[in-house]
Amino acid sequence: MRALSSGLNENEFIVQGYASTFNFKDGQSDIIKPGAFDSKKIDIPKIKMLWKHDIMKPIGYWYEMFEDECGLFVKGKVFRNLSFGEQICNFIKHSFVKGLSIGYIPTSFQTFKNCRIISKLKLYEISVVTNPANEKAKII
Repeated sequence: MRALSSGLNENEFIVQGYASTFNFKDGQSDIIKPGAFDSKKIDIPKIKMLWKHDIMKPIGYWYEMFEDECGLFVKGKVFRNLSFGEQICNFIKHSFVKGLSIGYIPTSFQTFKNCRIISKLKLYEISVVTNPANEKAKII
């Protein structure tokens, strides 16, 4: 696992991994195609880092995102000095929690055999989660 404990200061914990992977049917029967994120146009500061999709629990921020051949790769910092921040960092560090999950709205998709094949989407947030819908979306 490559959750990195060093950051710009001791109150930040760096995480990185895949927020989503391409061409994989997730637990919601969604398949995200390469290019769906249009990562060159993502306004990174607007993409929230949340704890388990809870808008009342922002835990840090994302500072880098790009699509590669596997999916949407992200890097961010979790704030240790939140009331539950150190606990989250320990969960990640010891691999108790290592999933990532995206909050999005598809803007272009087709339905095929009970699956949504998503070619474009609007990304709103990326959460650190226990059980991601896409089992390949995780902190590495």
